[in-house]
Amino acid sequence: MTSKELSPANFINIHCHGLSSEKCIYSYNPGINDLAKDTLFSVGLHPWSISTNLIENYQLMSEVHQRAQDKNCLMIGESGLDRLRGASLDLQEEFMREHIKISEDLKKPLILHNVRALDLILKLQRQERPLQPWILHDFNGNDIQIAQISNKNIYVSLGPTFMRENSKISEFVAKVRTERILFETDDDKNLNVKDVYQKYSDLTKISLENLCVQVEKNFTNLFEASA
Repeated sequence: MTSKELSPANFINIHCHGLSSEKCIYSYNPGINDLAKDTLFSVGLHPWSISTNLIENYQLMSEVHQRAQDKNCLMIGESGLDRLRGASLDLQEEFMREHIKISEDLKKPLILHNVRALDLILKLQRQERPLQPWILHDFNGNDIQIAQISNKNIYVSLGPTFMRENSKISEFVAKVRTERILFETDDDKNLNVKDVYQKYSDLTKISLENLCVQVEKNFTNLFEASA
């Protein structure tokens, strides 16, 4: 297989906020965006969407519970923790625990938003001891953080932040286990996931063809581990 033979179907987009021709898992947040019929999706209450109105939060979480049981729902989230924006960390943690429970009960991977809170996410993992894989989306960690997750059931998804010239992860990406790499476009509607693959290929000297094969394996293993 040559690069000319690679089609959009060869490039998996693990997390996007807009529908596309790619293999894309759409990020659905009740109360924020809509969900089209027959769409493969994840569902969760984003930490930015958590309000001080607990009744409203639990109404949204009720829909998360309901939608999570849909056969087209492949993952739970995005949930997570953000030290710079959103509700108090205590409240964010409370709802992340709710998402962990849904993930474990339904045996579906958990996709996580993380802004300067990896220490707290790893603390929750130690406390909850989940069996399901976790995915750190749009990851921008350094070598120390990569070492902290390297022996855990945690995948790393690279996206818009990785594409910036000054991203930390660009410097250290070769330290991430290839068996734990995934790619995404997040909410950047101008980004093609193939470009993210290409940058990773250029930095690591792994051919685009071999990278597609590896990510396909990672994608398959992600869901086999959840079954």
